[in-house]
Amino acid sequence: HMLKLAEDRESGGLFNNWFGKKSKYSLEFRLTAKIVATYVLHQINKDGSLRVSGGTRHNLTSDAGKAMDNIRSLVNNKAYAAHITTLQRCIGMVLDSTRTFLQPSSCYDSSR
Repeated sequence: HMLKLAEDRESGGLFNNWFGKKSKYSLEFRLTAKIVATYVLHQINKDGSLRVSGGTRHNLTSDAGKAMDNIRSLVNNKAYAAHITTLQRCIGMVLDSTRTFLQPSSCYDSSR
């Protein structure tokens, strides 16, 4: 439930998503949580199995698609303006089908 930590507002009901208290976590922490959660969701197939081979086609869950839409929307969010380069790089990393949990060096390769 990492995405719960990544929310910009603390929610406890229908309208708290808009009117709730601002999250107690920093913007950078929330951004990191969103990116990590999105990456994890992109490594899990609809049947619950884990992608184990880079470049293999897999069936994303609807949660993975929603998480990526959320990350992409942050590029246009003024609050995240200072992090656009990081966002764009991470979007590319998440969508790169050669990256898997079983090839962890590809996740922190600084040459990309």
